Amino acid sequence: MRWKGLIFLAVLIGIVVALGLLLTDKWLEKRLESVGTAIVGAKVEIDRLDFSIFGLHMRWDSLQVTNPKNTMKNMLTTGRTNFDLEFAPLLKKKVIIDNIEMTNVTSGTERTTDGKVEKKVRKKERKPNFITKTIDRLEADVAAAPAWQLDDLSKKVNVDSILKFLNITSPQKIDSLQKNLAITYNYWDSTFAVVDWENDLTYFKSRVTAINPGQLQTLDGLQSAYTTLNQIDDKVDSLETFVTDARSKLTTDLNETKTRIGQVDDWIKNDYKNALAQAKLPTINKENIAQFIFGAKVVAQATQILGTVNTVRDYAEKFKSDKPKKEKPPRLKGQTIYFTRQQSLPNFWIKNINLSGHTTRGLQIGGELKHLVSNQTLIGEPTTFDIKGERGDGANLNFYGEFNYLGESPVEKFALNMGAMPLNNVKLSDSPLLPNKIEKGLGDLKASLHVGGESLNSEVSFVANKLNFDFGENPSEKLVDKTVRKILSSASTVDLDVSLKSSDERTVLGLDSNLDELFARELQKIVGEELQAARDKIEAEVQKQVTKYKNEFDTYVARQTESLEAQMKKYEDLLNEQKALIETKKKELEARIEEEKQKAQKGIEEEAKKRLKGLFE
Repeated sequence: MRWKGLIFLAVLIGIVVALGLLLTDKWLEKRLESVGTAIVGAKVEIDRLDFSIFGLHMRWDSLQVTNPKNTMKNMLTTGRTNFDLEFAPLLKKKVIIDNIEMTNVTSGTERTTDGKVEKKVRKKERKPNFITKTIDRLEADVAAAPAWQLDDLSKKVNVDSILKFLNITSPQKIDSLQKNLAITYNYWDSTFAVVDWENDLTYFKSRVTAINPGQLQTLDGLQSAYTTLNQIDDKVDSLETFVTDARSKLTTDLNETKTRIGQVDDWIKNDYKNALAQAKLPTINKENIAQFIFGAKVVAQATQILGTVNTVRDYAEKFKSDKPKKEKPPRLKGQTIYFTRQQSLPNFWIKNINLSGHTTRGLQIGGELKHLVSNQTLIGEPTTFDIKGERGDGANLNFYGEFNYLGESPVEKFALNMGAMPLNNVKLSDSPLLPNKIEKGLGDLKASLHVGGESLNSEVSFVANKLNFDFGENPSEKLVDKTVRKILSSASTVDLDVSLKSSDERTVLGLDSNLDELFARELQKIVGEELQAARDKIEAEVQKQVTKYKNEFDTYVARQTESLEAQMKKYEDLLNEQKALIETKKKELEARIEEEKQKAQKGIEEEAKKRLKGLFE
């Protein structure tokens, strides 16, 4: 049996030598950098990676992960890092690491070179999901937001120049609608011209009127007249069916016409709305101010986070199964079926990463990341991270996250709390309404994000207090700029609440700040009356250009409708008159028939009495 042991030893040595030849430091370093760059979307660089095949020990002197949103800064850097790989899993092409100690972790450091990478054009675009739809909707909302020119707010609005370029479309639409309605009206005009209901009803009336029950002296004559009257009544009933059907169709057509006429007012409103859009007059209210000040920055942060979540989901989906791919054998050929063994290991698993370091602003941070794994279902644990930080002046940080792909639907949770964070030389917004940096202040932030399956919910609360704004040495004396300074000088506190809810069908972003009402009120004082006067003048011009066409259209529709209704009512009145006349004649004939029957019966009785009397005389 010794020879089997020798063979095993020889094979083991061969594997070790092969790994040593293949896994050279440079090859592995380039490979890891390539994979990391693909995931992040910007350069990932490892300095002096060293891999020992005999001890299965790996280390690097430093790691730089570029911020894809600002490629001249690093999103993450680490100092010297050491860890060991488990040997047995490597024989099965699996990388298992028990623990990694990362020290001197920092973020936001400047780069000496640009970390941008040229993205390859994908051969096949991935299908949109609710996260990408949410990102698209948020970016579309920012793009559609009014881009105010603050300098223009303090100027007189030149309405006359605006009116020259108005594109009023209602008249053409009204004319087109009138032509379409004319087809319906002409149809009924021609229908009423073809039908001969009036002559028919007049003829029937003459025949019914000609029947005079008082002049008919015999029972046979009365019954014959009654039969004739029933025949006329049957013909009138048939005519009534046609008239009733025509009334139903006419009512339907006129109701549809009313619905289409209702579009006219909407067209006029749209013309006014489009005219205001062409004039680019800002609507100064609390909601627009909130979006104008904070919208772009909030959306930029939200889309960056959601983009990262979406990328992680993509990779989790790609690596969620470590099973071999299903074969597609040729016809009449067999197929190898693989069965997953119980308690099998994932292809890649870092059980724990301990990290420690500091931020560029001196916050000492530490924490851990657990279960960075290619397939969570094989270990039954989600991927989590928990990072804490603090500084001697009271600034603190708590950041927790969870990527849970154990169930049918992916779930991501994040909670971030930051307290007493200095805001020196920080810009709260990129908006021209808040151009100034904060000279001094403190900020508290609470944020949560829950992404579950096909929906997400996020809440953010930010409060900045003890604020002093930097207005520069020579502040502008323009009216709007002076107003902004006045507001910010009195605002020692700025608060912002953000809510984001999204699903596959709808995205709702809510922004609320104490600055919204302040800016809206002060700007209304400056330009509110001027803007309202401009709007009134534009509306008057729209009405002026449209009123002539609308009045002519309304008159035409009213005249045609009235004419058709009158024609229809004339036939209905004649029909009802005829029905009433027939009913009256029937009653008269029925009374005379009954009268003649009684006379005949009385005559028979008298004749019988005479005969009986003759027999006894």
